[in-house]
Amino acid sequence: MEGAAPARLGSIHPRHGSPWVSGVAQTVLAALVTAVFAAIGVHPYNEFLLWVNTPGVVGILALQTLAACSVVVFFRRNPGAAGAGRLRTAAAPATAAVLLAAITVLVCTRLNLFTGASSAVNWTLVALTPAVFATGVVLATRIRRRRPEVYAKLATTDVESV
Repeated sequence: MEGAAPARLGSIHPRHGSPWVSGVAQTVLAALVTAVFAAIGVHPYNEFLLWVNTPGVVGILALQTLAACSVVVFFRRNPGAAGAGRLRTAAAPATAAVLLAAITVLVCTRLNLFTGASSAVNWTLVALTPAVFATGVVLATRIRRRRPEVYAKLATTDVESV
């Protein structure tokens, strides 16, 4: 594998072919988070579910916006790579980026309609997305500087061959 995470997490079950150790680790983490929220008396739906899922929803919208922007940038830098016209390589992805950005802003500014929580809670939930993104950039920069061979292999594993 790429070597960015502990090798044990990449262990594949011999019979099922599933990443069973990372699955167990994720299950344990989810159980721990659920137990902590239950211990402090958080409502399972009105608070726990909405608070845990909201940063993910905002994050997905932000990532989709960035992906649409990256399509435009890619085809501007590589005009020969396009097998299609400007509608598919510039206009449609640029329109998608603008609309996704507008939707992301609407979701973030109207989050109380989804969560029913206070402004402080809602803005904390929204702030988690750029905080996680920034943490990822810092970690990637650190890996690139300290372990360039690992950084070079990121996202290159052929899952089918493992």
